[in-house]
Amino acid sequence: MKAHQPDLLETLAAEFATDGVSPWERKIVAAERQTASSTTQAHGRLETRTLIRSTSLRDDVEWPDLAQAFKLTRQRTVRGKTTTEVTYGITSLPAEQADASTLPTR
Repeated sequence: MKAHQPDLLETLAAEFATDGVSPWERKIVAAERQTASSTTQAHGRLETRTLIRSTSLRDDVEWPDLAQAFKLTRQRTVRGKTTTEVTYGITSLPAEQADASTLPTR
């Protein structure tokens, strides 16, 4: 999700935020979400990608055909320096067609 959709980007960031969330609320949210991680090493860099997907926004956000929202965190280490990039996205693919492990390839 790019910055040209600021309201949707803000909604997605809030959906996946954990600051100020009680352990009880985290437990409830975790039951609905799915997480997948992969690590690759190539061309002198180590990259770990972690995708968390949620279906809870599909009835709360006015966006045509929204089925899932996701947060993708990329952590790269090149020559001992680690950077982290977080991106958000949405898809019309239902969870039955694209779970957290296959969503990045769809």
